[in-house]
Amino acid sequence: MKDLSFSIIISAPLEKVWKTLWDDDTYRKWTAPFNPGSYMESDWQVGAKPCF
Repeated sequence: MKDLSFSIIISAPLEKVWKTLWDDDTYRKWTAPFNPGSYMESDWQVGAKPCF
């Protein structure tokens, strides 16, 4: 079995990408097509464990 690798160039500021990935409303939108109802909880402290 071959390992698959994908990459993409995102033309956006790092802050916008981070916000889109991890803000609750946008996280739910981008994960909905492959995992409807998915959400993530974290306090973003060093050593904290996020819950998906």
